[in-house]
Amino acid sequence: MLNKKTKCIWLSAFVLIVTFSAFSMMTPVTAHSPKFVDVKFYLPEQVLSVYITHGVSDTSYHYIETVQIQFFNLSTEFFTYVDGLIDAGEMENRSFIQEHHVKEEFLTEYIAFNITYTEQESEEHEHQIFHHNYIMSDYFGEVGFPFIIEHYTYIRVTAYSGCADPEVDLGGQFTKNELAGQIWYDIEHSMIEALVPTLVCAVVVLTPLVIWAIIGKRREKREALMEVASK
Repeated sequence: MLNKKTKCIWLSAFVLIVTFSAFSMMTPVTAHSPKFVDVKFYLPEQVLSVYITHGVSDTSYHYIETVQIQFFNLSTEFFTYVDGLIDAGEMENRSFIQEHHVKEEFLTEYIAFNITYTEQESEEHEHQIFHHNYIMSDYFGEVGFPFIIEHYTYIRVTAYSGCADPEVDLGGQFTKNELAGQIWYDIEHSMIEALVPTLVCAVVVLTPLVIWAIIGKRREKREALMEVASK
């Protein structure tokens, strides 16, 4: 059976975690950006899938306001640079191109368009999860530069958060890049990536309390043994 002191420690830890969670989820005080963005482009279908996790519960107040989508062509210098890495044995082939290889100076002409939302209250935009499939043919006519996204088109998606109260600044942004058709960019993700920050916070809060409880228990045991020995 747990003694009274240990019960108080665990109760305090529980109250602290619940209070912290409720405060961070329900009280719109600190500006913060979306926590996670995953981007996948399906070449045959010409569909861009954007998956965003935003750390709020009241999506009618603080929500994903704008999603900016940019498409860049890569210069010939980029492919010269990549082929040089392959010749030097630093890369097996072009299938191993990763994000750090695509430097800003390699990005050339591009098109961009924004999709603006006011709140996420439907089945597709609910709570902290935002997911939408953008069909390219629906948007390119609007920006006056229709073309087919091809392999090695560099895609940049930036999610901007907004607030229903214009006098409160809860803005923030999160950017994710994707190289169309490149398998190394198409990494599957899971919800555990969105839960990691919460788990880390729980460990940080609980670890000192558990250590404190263990030390207190050992001290009580030592005092009890000393008391018995003194008799």
